[in-house]
Amino acid sequence: MKLLTDDENFREYLMGFNELFVRDIGNEYIPTQIKKQSLKESAEYLSEYVYENFNENSIDLDAPDKVQEKQVIKYIESLSRGRIHSFYNSYMESYGVIEDLMILNDHNRIELIHRLTGRKVDYLELINREILN
Repeated sequence: MKLLTDDENFREYLMGFNELFVRDIGNEYIPTQIKKQSLKESAEYLSEYVYENFNENSIDLDAPDKVQEKQVIKYIESLSRGRIHSFYNSYMESYGVIEDLMILNDHNRIELIHRLTGRKVDYLELINREILN
């Protein structure tokens, strides 16, 4: 088990930071496709948010929930890369960002922790060495 980059340790470590700080810095490490997928997975909760925040008239708030969900997914699929990033940044909470950060490899996890803590990468790599049970 690795002290910093083991999945459970990494998740718990990130949850110990200021939520906005993790969300803002962590956002930079998440690829557009992962952001898009996370938004699509949240589509059932996004109808009103999209309608109110993006002036999107293609969302019918009077339609059944499943129809609204499909409309939101269609809207998300039509967005440019920049709009996906803006939407993700404005909607996703730190917990969702942390879950998306679980795709990172050890190197990127260490780099992210470095940016969050200001600790030297060499130090982080040293304390991350495999711990034998």
